[in-house]
Amino acid sequence: MFKTASGIDDGFGWFIGIILRSLAVATMAMSPPIAFVLTFGFWVAFCAFCFLASGVVLIWRRWRVVAQAAKARAEAQRRAGRAGAFQRAASPKASPNSAPGFSGRSAGGDFREGFPDRRAAPAPLSVVPFALRLLPEKELIRVDVRGSIPVDSPVALDFVLTVEDITGPSPERVYSTNAKYQDEQTGAYVVRSTLGEVLPPGYRDRGWTTLAAVRLTALQTPFSGRRRLRVTCVGMSAEFSGRPITSSAFGAAICCSAVATIEVDVSRRGYVELRRLRERSPGTILCVGYSFAAAAQLDLSKSEAVLRRWMKSQVDQAEEEQGRAGLSACLEAAWALSRRGIEAASAASAIAEAGIPEAPRQALELCLEIADALPGKDVYPLLREVALGMGVEAGEFAKIMQASGNPTMRAWTRLEAQVGLDPQWPRERIRQFLSDQFGKWNARSASAREVAEREEIAAHLWAIAKLRQRYR
Repeated sequence: MFKTASGIDDGFGWFIGIILRSLAVATMAMSPPIAFVLTFGFWVAFCAFCFLASGVVLIWRRWRVVAQAAKARAEAQRRAGRAGAFQRAASPKASPNSAPGFSGRSAGGDFREGFPDRRAAPAPLSVVPFALRLLPEKELIRVDVRGSIPVDSPVALDFVLTVEDITGPSPERVYSTNAKYQDEQTGAYVVRSTLGEVLPPGYRDRGWTTLAAVRLTALQTPFSGRRRLRVTCVGMSAEFSGRPITSSAFGAAICCSAVATIEVDVSRRGYVELRRLRERSPGTILCVGYSFAAAAQLDLSKSEAVLRRWMKSQVDQAEEEQGRAGLSACLEAAWALSRRGIEAASAASAIAEAGIPEAPRQALELCLEIADALPGKDVYPLLREVALGMGVEAGEFAKIMQASGNPTMRAWTRLEAQVGLDPQWPRERIRQFLSDQFGKWNARSASAREVAEREEIAAHLWAIAKLRQRYR
């Protein structure tokens, strides 16, 4: 036993050798029965120790096998893209101290290692009410927004901004003088701004952010002066934001909205004021025609007959009885003024000051009608002088002269195509369409600077006026 033990000289064997030597020395001094019991007990303990050590080694190897299998399963699930494993690992309800499998780490750590191409569920959306703030600055209104917008599914969002005049007892439309900010159907002021794609749970509040700068020069309110405006901002799906603001699809797609009011000073003449001036414009046009006949030294009796027919046609075209009575009184007053004597230049200047875009063309048509009824005199220089006095550019005057003549069905077709009218529409729809188009182009005339733009606007308004007479 001693010799066997003395032959062991490495770590564990050396330790066993020491124990065996000590045991041999101790048993030499003992009686055989005691030495036998002590030796037997030692070997029992030694066998038990070896058995336990083997068990520890086996358990450790089994743990490694299980851990490797768990890692392999996670890798397989990642490659297959199993949504169930993704949801269980990414669930915000999972305990941060949990240790799935044998990883010994949190669920978030296992998830990031097993699914590196996946993102965990976002944090809950903080609910901040959607709000609007209006800040007056020089010649403009700065519009700021803030708040959260909850969504259930990914959606591309746009902001749509509208303006109304609430100075009076009921809201009234505010038109845009800039074609870029006009509603396609009504001509009302509309600003559309792209927010982009928003993912669930929604758009998060980022504090006050400037959405738009509304220039007062781009607004045409009913009246000039101090006005109270109501600005509305809605967030909605980009799929429907381009629809007319009066369509049902526009209202059904709104995700959020906010309203704010502000008082501003508007210097531009309002569209109601322009409408009242337009109601009086036939009298001014009559003065231009009468003064033109007098300046051209035409036969006044025959000229007056033409003017009387024109007056009757204007009254007959009025839409309401009250309107016909008022127009008739206005024309009679202008007739009396014209007979007392008025210079053509003064009448033309009154047309220019009124600022009615289609009035100069209507006045020129009346002068041409008088000249056609009384041929024999060269009235072209006088016509050109009157046109320039009314603010008609030379190029536009040439077009009017070229287009003069008896109207035909072909001409009506050109006018309908010019304004985008479909003659197959019901008459009520045609009237509403012409009314909306009139408001749209009339508002645009307020900010026109280029000659070509002014000519285009005047041509559209003239065409609309002709069509309104036809479809009254």
